Amino acid sequence: MVSERLWPGWSRSCSLADLTKGYLGWREATITLVEEEADRLGVNSHTRQLAISAIRKRCDSLVRMGRQFNATRRKLMIIRVVAEL
Repeated sequence: MVSERLWPGWSRSCSLADLTKGYLGWREATITLVEEEADRLGVNSHTRQLAISAIRKRCDSLVRMGRQFNATRRKLMIIRVVAEL
């Protein structure tokens, strides 16, 4: 994998929480860039908000996925503990 060649071991040692934090940091940096470029290019407010909304919508889906993953993992851990009793 490309990520393994660029960052050996990273994919195995990065928690979902750290990955999500990094992704949200990327989201904020991207929004900042869009705002700066929109100012520089004179993009109207409506178009700027559409772009920012699209960025948030795509990035926030990862947060929802992470929450769903954690909820499912908790349920499976409970089932495992109960099965071991």
